[in-house]
Amino acid sequence: NDSGYQNYDITAALSYAFNDSVTGSLELAYDPDNEDLDRSIEVEIALTDRVWLRGLVGESDADANTYAELSVGYALTDAAALELLYEDADDSAGTLSFIVSYDFNLFGG
Repeated sequence: NDSGYQNYDITAALSYAFNDSVTGSLELAYDPDNEDLDRSIEVEIALTDRVWLRGLVGESDADANTYAELSVGYALTDAAALELLYEDADDSAGTLSFIVSYDFNLFGG
């Protein structure tokens, strides 16, 4: 056990707003220690100014695993949101999560 070891990824992401409501992104994450490339594509659709729908599909070379996510969210304020997220992968059973989030900045700005 090497308690001083830290793992890292090299990540490149490309995002494009198709219009005011639809955004797509492509992300590549490479883990040089394990020589693993993870690829994902995501689409987010703003249904209203407070409600969004998000879908993601990805694949990881580490275990030849394909995974997907589908979520719907509701912004309570500019900083607080509720989200219902379904995740599934080839190597595990699907899970449904209810997420409460709050964004804040420790250093002002």
